[in-house]
Amino acid sequence: MKNFFLFLILITLISSCCTNKDTITYNFTTEEKAFLPYQAQTVIKWQNNNGDTFSGTTSDKTVSVKEISDYDCKSFESEEINIFVTINNEHYSISFEKRGPNNINLNISQSVNGIPKRGFGVDVSHFGFTTIEFNNETFNDAIKLTAYGDEDVYLGTLIYSKTNGIEFILFEDGTWYKRVE
Repeated sequence: MKNFFLFLILITLISSCCTNKDTITYNFTTEEKAFLPYQAQTVIKWQNNNGDTFSGTTSDKTVSVKEISDYDCKSFESEEINIFVTINNEHYSISFEKRGPNNINLNISQSVNGIPKRGFGVDVSHFGFTTIEFNNETFNDAIKLTAYGDEDVYLGTLIYSKTNGIEFILFEDGTWYKRVE
């Protein structure tokens, strides 16, 4: 009888293992890829709240696929597109990740001298791009991202558009950067 129970446990374990796992990869559509409008090694002009104008640059885009979950004999993968934008010696890492058929996350992280300062993030598929009035400016096909620190301390607001990427950044101290043509 003991051998019979061991045999049942062994059969249950063997039959519950996946032998042919399905992989589902969430790839960006052509339209979604356009959400990251930057071209590699492009010079972008910026202005700050003091009226100073300076140049920033973009890096090469990288595209990767990574596993996001694994269950029910299925592996789920997301496609991620990244690029770095430099503004006045500050680095902004821009990342779009497709985590499901209707789920796209946008995350923008700022670092100064290699030290992380603030992170902006939003579920693009939930909020969507629209016309935004902010700081006496109008931004079309844009989305507003707000950064908060510990204990919900306001760290800044960033406006991102489909056409130009980062358009405007307002920091908690009232200083700002604005993209200029």
